[in-house]
Amino acid sequence: MFAVEEGRRILDNIVKFLVYLLTCNGAEVAIMLLAVLCGWPVPFEPLMILWANIFVDIPPSLALGLEKVDAGAMLRKPRSNTAGILSRSSLLVMVHDSTIMTVMVLLNFWHMYYRRHLDLDYARSFAFLLLGLIHLLHAWVSSSITGSVFRRDLISNNPAMLWALICSVIFVVGALYVPGLNSVLELRGIHGHEWGILFWNLGVYIALTEIRKFVMRRWRRAHHEEDEDLVLNGQTTQDHPEIGGPAAIAVKP
Repeated sequence: MFAVEEGRRILDNIVKFLVYLLTCNGAEVAIMLLAVLCGWPVPFEPLMILWANIFVDIPPSLALGLEKVDAGAMLRKPRSNTAGILSRSSLLVMVHDSTIMTVMVLLNFWHMYYRRHLDLDYARSFAFLLLGLIHLLHAWVSSSITGSVFRRDLISNNPAMLWALICSVIFVVGALYVPGLNSVLELRGIHGHEWGILFWNLGVYIALTEIRKFVMRRWRRAHHEEDEDLVLNGQTTQDHPEIGGPAAIAVKP
């Protein structure tokens, strides 16, 4: 039974890993494509994207593989042999979240460059910092597809994620402020009041993803669909051994 639980944990973490990376990469592609179609300068240079993909996205994506088993893992019915790794709800999450990232970054880039008439390097720097920090927020959000992030203890549930986020924040902020590195990446530090705009955008992103999760939970309840995050509000079986332990033998695996 514990082997089944571990197998479901591994599969769930693979899904979280894929949802995170595909969402972030999809947003990057959409941002560049839409900017070109609109006749704008591209918001990111190739080195910026490479830096974000290697030093910002990889640490949290690896940490997602260390997430504990979800509380409802042993209460779910067996998967069909023909079922794909990504379900329709996972694809919906990717489209929704990548769309939010794309719209937020493009709107802020347009506001900085066209509305406020700031120079291109500055507008790119703000867009890079915003996208990088949204990616890190998305890693935190991706620890549960439908469960609220405010019901999960980041430190006790997955300490590796906490350290990964700290390292990635250093990399994304350092890209703007470390002398020499910012020259290579063609980035520069942003002004004090822009940090307020930045944090406002991050708050909007969390609010929109929490609304999406709330709607998904209500829809699944209304249609009596299984949801691994609804059993105990996103807690893990380590928090409730009666679900993941011997008592789970009575549940159909």
